[in-house]
Amino acid sequence: MTALSKEESVKTVGGEPISFGTALLLAGFSAAAYVGKDLYDNWSEFKAAVADGWNNNR
Repeated sequence: MTALSKEESVKTVGGEPISFGTALLLAGFSAAAYVGKDLYDNWSEFKAAVADGWNNNR
């Protein structure tokens, strides 16, 4: 059995692990997508709540 070089082992395992910055970026995109989908799914309630809040602050 021969030892694999770093490049060979990365190709065998499927890639290098993601960095901390990349993980934060992916978490940010996931959170934005979740909020965006929630607003899209509940647009009429969101619009009514914003209008109600706007009218109560005047």
